[in-house]
Amino acid sequence: MNARFTTLPAITQTLATLSDKPRSAIPDPEFDAWLRGRAPAGRWGTPDDLVGPAVWLASDGSRYVNGQVIFIDGGMTSVV
Repeated sequence: MNARFTTLPAITQTLATLSDKPRSAIPDPEFDAWLRGRAPAGRWGTPDDLVGPAVWLASDGSRYVNGQVIFIDGGMTSVV
């Protein structure tokens, strides 16, 4: 198999983004409110949101999929 595809997860809530490190986005209440209000899903992505598309891409169900970019972003690309 020589399939080519890419998944593009948006800002995803992980241990790194939940930490108190200076580069962490979630502790900023203003940015958190902006993201929740702007995203059609109304929430941050989680690692679990990536599982379904990843399993599908690894399965025979996607064997004819090639050259695609799959946005896993709660709808953010449609509003930004």
